[in-house]
Amino acid sequence: MTAAVPLLVLGAGTALAAVTAITVGQRRAAVRRRVRAGDLARPGPLGRRSTPLAATVAASHELASGLGRVVRRVVGRPPDASADLRLGRAAAVALAALACGVGAPLTLVLGFVVWAAPLAVGTRRRSRHRAAIADETPEVVDLIRLGIGSGLNVRLALDAVVRHHDGLVAAELREVLAHVDRGARLADALDAVDLGSDAVRPLVDALVASERYGAPLASALDRVAADARTARRRQREAAARRVPVKLLFPLVFCTLPAFVLLTVVPVLLRSLPSLAP
Repeated sequence: MTAAVPLLVLGAGTALAAVTAITVGQRRAAVRRRVRAGDLARPGPLGRRSTPLAATVAASHELASGLGRVVRRVVGRPPDASADLRLGRAAAVALAALACGVGAPLTLVLGFVVWAAPLAVGTRRRSRHRAAIADETPEVVDLIRLGIGSGLNVRLALDAVVRHHDGLVAAELREVLAHVDRGARLADALDAVDLGSDAVRPLVDALVASERYGAPLASALDRVAADARTARRRQREAAARRVPVKLLFPLVFCTLPAFVLLTVVPVLLRSLPSLAP
């Protein structure tokens, strides 16, 4: 059994390399056919140098997704491309661990970690993204309100905001103005804004209502600004309430052991000679 483990690992690695090479070759052949057909521009020298690495990464993703689809169909879960990729990676790690002779409990732990880590990272990234949007929305609303109050229309007010503010909301508004410059209507471009957060939606609705239906904008922006400041204050209060919980780890594992080492241990060491018979 011990002698068969290296053979299993070698065979699995060879099969994976062969499938990857075949997939990369198929993808490059498809790209060449599309270039000859005129659907794609011919890549330059930099694109040719970066194509094999990018194709290899894409091929590994496709292999993991294919393995994840097989596992998903076995367990009867609904289709989900991101879930297939995570599940495929977890299954690949579990199979590799079993091939190397790792025990079943540790294999399950490794597979679960590989499956759950992207979920945790994605959830944390989305939470930070929503927090950043909620934090900068009141400033953007105030800038737009200042522009409207000075006599600018919605288009010029947004243009002034993107020139004087850097952030996620300003970047999205910059994309909106780019669509408008290419011929789209401002209301339609604003209606398509999606930042993955509800904090900026009242602002977009107010701008769309003013641009499309002529609704009064100044009073609506005042209400939106007040609501945005309230939401930001609640978010910061919630973050402040989480600080004691975050301090538990350094308190329990750093401060308390140091306190015991500096106060209790010296007393015990001095008392040991007197306790000896």
